[in-house]
Amino acid sequence: MEQTVSVDKIVEMTGDLPPMPNVAAKVMEMMANPMTDGRSMQKFISTDQALASKILKIANSALYSFSRDITSLSHAISIIGFNTITSLVIASSTKNAFFKGKMGLQDKMIWEHSLASAFGCRMLAKSALGAGKTEEAFLCGLLHDIGKVILSRKLGDSYSAIVQEAYNTKASFFELEQKTFGFTHSEVGSLVAKKWKLPAVIEECIEFHHKPEEAQNAKVIVQIVTALNHICSKVGYGLVVDKDIELMEIEIIQKFFNNENTLNDFIEKLVATVEEQKRLFE
Repeated sequence: MEQTVSVDKIVEMTGDLPPMPNVAAKVMEMMANPMTDGRSMQKFISTDQALASKILKIANSALYSFSRDITSLSHAISIIGFNTITSLVIASSTKNAFFKGKMGLQDKMIWEHSLASAFGCRMLAKSALGAGKTEEAFLCGLLHDIGKVILSRKLGDSYSAIVQEAYNTKASFFELEQKTFGFTHSEVGSLVAKKWKLPAVIEECIEFHHKPEEAQNAKVIVQIVTALNHICSKVGYGLVVDKDIELMEIEIIQKFFNNENTLNDFIEKLVATVEEQKRLFE
């Protein structure tokens, strides 16, 4: 296949790369402000009743289960934590902006992969980096494939053809993009990250999750995102599915899992979480 489009051409064709969803942008701004507290976050979420209702529904799910129901945003923030609530707001905002309404199969697969990566990265970061990095890892997993979201929308049938070829031939999705268009979703995602002024760690995960050895400042979180890419491929979350892949033969998987039993336990917990949470995000 010959190169048909350049990154500059995409920007030219679309007028511009999309802005960050309004709610996510506001929450990111609030996160960057050291004066932001639970009360100000509660006030902001409360201005959107649909969002507030969804956050309460998620907060009462089995993943965050407690002995009694969480009935208010203030209660949710105090029990679950400010950073976790913030992550959920950004995830909900992203879903509403890019995956609203009745999703086609391709969008559904991208969203499920993003959601599975987010929760999986949170789980893996807790054991690898400690609780202080879990929500940062969640957002890295959630947004690492934002370039695929953009390309799927802007290139339409051309991108669907790559999806089909990767499925039929088991060829590298990343390499097919490079071969067909002369660039990859990671490069497009990196442009989006710069436009959205995302934190450096998220930008690095977007740019290097297929080449973790090139990461400079967030090596472990990039490796975690890469590991989740492999796990999601095995489980069946995403555009690239390879259920025959031997995960424990992959070096980056070995970095985080000592044996197949611990890996299988992780996958079982991840699948249960994703199957519950994807219904709640609808």
